[in-house]
Amino acid sequence: MSQPVADIGPGILLIDKPDGITSAGVVNRVKRALKALKVGHAGTLDPFATGLLICCIDHATRLARFFLETDKIYRATLHLGVETDTGDSTGRVEAKNFSPPLSEFSGGMISEERICSAFQQFVGKISQVPPAFSALKHQGIPLYRWARRGKTIQKPPRIVTIHRLTVLDIDFPRVRFEVSCSSGTYIRSLGTDVGRALGCGGHLSQLRRIQSGRFHVDEAIPLGVLEETAAIGRLRERIIPMASALKGWPELAVGDTVAEKVRYGRPISADDIPTGCVGVPENDLTTCIKVIDEKGALLALLHRNGKGGYGYCGVFGNQA
Repeated sequence: MSQPVADIGPGILLIDKPDGITSAGVVNRVKRALKALKVGHAGTLDPFATGLLICCIDHATRLARFFLETDKIYRATLHLGVETDTGDSTGRVEAKNFSPPLSEFSGGMISEERICSAFQQFVGKISQVPPAFSALKHQGIPLYRWARRGKTIQKPPRIVTIHRLTVLDIDFPRVRFEVSCSSGTYIRSLGTDVGRALGCGGHLSQLRRIQSGRFHVDEAIPLGVLEETAAIGRLRERIIPMASALKGWPELAVGDTVAEKVRYGRPISADDIPTGCVGVPENDLTTCIKVIDEKGALLALLHRNGKGGYGYCGVFGNQA
């Protein structure tokens, strides 16, 4: 059994995922390259999709839920006129040439303005039906496995938010667009819905995640050079420390006495933290505060408990 790489430590590794591999497959390759004990990811990308995948190493897997909840930005290509059962190019064709026929698009009867207008219908809070081919589970089994067995499980609609939706280029029958959206938005479903709004159907032929929260794909290492970078001992430079990964969060540096309490998840009172040091209003019981030791290592995440003390959002202990 391989031993963990001692000088890597817990943290975040940003991967630029290629197409043709699952998110779980990326995680396995990262785990082997780092010889890490534990690796997880914060937000699944479909096998046909590319782009930013946030990988959490060892203790940092406990931060994954915070990255999952952040807004995302995608760039995608919608292929008009053909609808598939998966909503992307890997699926089985279910319908072609909706009404009006595609010739009306190429002949100019349906203008670019109409296409742009159809996209704008989906800006704001919308109700979205998750695709049958997704990682959502029914009776503990992912929906895509049910679908492959010939049984389509329809999950109830969910409310998501499309902050911005911009058409970048129209080269009929393909429309390139960029979308900024809330966590939990299915871009495949969005593409299907836009195609139906136009009356011709559609599916995604390309999908790329370019941003998740504050992280951008330009900061990521391509999966193809992962092992090479690890082999020459340069992968450590790509690991983002846990405290740095939460850049912009309220921060509290504590001395040894309080740090010892925090490491073991012991109760923290107002007496342990001087008034005014936190920077979070006393009536704010939801904002998490990152607690670091004198070396800058993340010890825990706290929130005010409304009783003059603090509760824990997560404890990370000694990461040395």
